Amino acid sequence: MSKSLNSLQLQAVELVARGATESEIASICGKSRSWVQGLKRRADFQAAVDDALHKAKEIITEQAKEVIISDLEQFRIQFRHAANLLYASSSAYLEKVKERIDTLNIEEISSLRLAQSLKNGADSMLVALQVGQAALGIDDLARSVDELEKIGEKRVNGTNGHRPTSAEIEVN
Repeated sequence: MSKSLNSLQLQAVELVARGATESEIASICGKSRSWVQGLKRRADFQAAVDDALHKAKEIITEQAKEVIISDLEQFRIQFRHAANLLYASSSAYLEKVKERIDTLNIEEISSLRLAQSLKNGADSMLVALQVGQAALGIDDLARSVDELEKIGEKRVNGTNGHRPTSAEIEVN
């Protein structure tokens, strides 16, 4: 049975987990390289290094997830703003077409030009709607990130001590 690690050995654990060389660890800890090599052969030391690496990975993963969600939210806000601007522009365009119709005699309006103007306005409205829907799709993407993480946790944890198959994992 191996003894627990003292504070100097725990410092060496952190240094190994950070990628320090044996020489750097020996220098910082005031020990020899052979001391570091002996530590690295110990199972309890390796378990502590693995634990430190796992904790670092969890922290990095959580921070990356927060940054991605924040970036997606900012992008969604900008996308929604673009959709609103496009909708406002389309509405203003159609209002101008309506004003032209109201101020001109029906004989003075080219039916082809009127049809094209109305089609342009309708197309702009459709694009504004599609951009707005795409902005909502970004929300769905952010929710999907959370769902994928939950599925991953279910896969890793499993039930009854065995690793579940894909058929055993529920997808909401």
